[in-house]
Amino acid sequence: MSSYVSPEHDSRFAERLRERCAAALARSTDFAVLVESLEGADPLVALDTLRGLSEAGSELAELAARAQRQALDADCRPPSSTLPIVHPLDYHWRFTAATVEHLLGIAAENSSPGESVLFLGTPSLFAAAAGLLADRRCVLLDRDQRVVDALGLDGHGEAHVVDLLLGPLPDLQANVCVCDPPWYPDAIAGFTGAGARMLAEGGLLLLSFPAELTRPAVDVERGAYLQGLGEDGLASVGHEALACRYETPPFEYAAMAAAGLSCPPPDWRRGDLLSLRRAGPLPEPRPNAEESQWAGFLVDQIPLRVRVSSPAVGSELLGSLVPGDVLPSVSRRVPVRDQVALWSSRNRIFSSSDPERLAATLAKLAAGEELPTGVEAQVGDQLIDLVRRERREHGLLRVGMTAGPGR
Repeated sequence: MSSYVSPEHDSRFAERLRERCAAALARSTDFAVLVESLEGADPLVALDTLRGLSEAGSELAELAARAQRQALDADCRPPSSTLPIVHPLDYHWRFTAATVEHLLGIAAENSSPGESVLFLGTPSLFAAAAGLLADRRCVLLDRDQRVVDALGLDGHGEAHVVDLLLGPLPDLQANVCVCDPPWYPDAIAGFTGAGARMLAEGGLLLLSFPAELTRPAVDVERGAYLQGLGEDGLASVGHEALACRYETPPFEYAAMAAAGLSCPPPDWRRGDLLSLRRAGPLPEPRPNAEESQWAGFLVDQIPLRVRVSSPAVGSELLGSLVPGDVLPSVSRRVPVRDQVALWSSRNRIFSSSDPERLAATLAKLAAGEELPTGVEAQVGDQLIDLVRRERREHGLLRVGMTAGPGR
């Protein structure tokens, strides 16, 4: 699947958002109501659209300005983070309780007691399945060891640490598989291919997919994806628009606050649900994806990621890339991402004049080793200050500094 977006797609997408915003403003200037009407569009994109309408001098200008002021003046306190702390590069969004109930209901209808239900990258859904699908064999595959350890299975189901884009897959014949990949073509294809190889013939695969107003050209992406389903022995049997709703995670609250929106709707993100059936023979062995360039470290429960292959930028071992250090977006389309050497759990990004040396410094800090005097020690102090700040922002109680490898 190609993720290329042409200027024509961008223009058409912007026009659709303007039309939706204009229609919504005629009914209400409440920002949360307006975002709901945009069916999955980013609240920051909605703000930009309102700004354009308010500056256009049209009859909607005052209504758009009023909605914009209401959004920017709103104040709220984001919910405290839960452990383990998730990192932006994990693309970890939790389903809302209503979506969990809906998805598990479909899984129950399409499986029988004793049969297997597979969960790919959906730990919160798997945790709820212990009660709602107690008579099925429930299996979770997730690449984060911390997430698996935190589940506390107590004999309910199985959880395995597996990188669905890279690692070998367990030998399973599931009757239902639920996939919630990051919403990008490579990850969607990788999760689907993994699920297809662990489905019994006739088994059902439920896939979350970005809604049409998530970004430009989603309709093109979905069409290309559906055309290639046969390669994985799958056939499309259903499409439920906007069936998946997500809670806003801490790193996204931080990103939106940095962009000026301190109080986004807590469950604005919505996606479609595609239903796929394994109708053909098992597909050929899948090609392995490229390994992630990011090395993960855990310091006092705060995950940090370093990319040794990032370009050397500036003269500082740990340098600033954006005002305030918080990247005001979670989109992969933001160009500055290419320069990031260090990424924090609250969407803070940093450059480095020597990414390899920065990674070695963080590795020593995470391992509890003494840092040499000089630049490394100074950067170590900066990293400790960063961790302490993010612990406060996550609402974690102060404890002694501990460290360890991440993933």
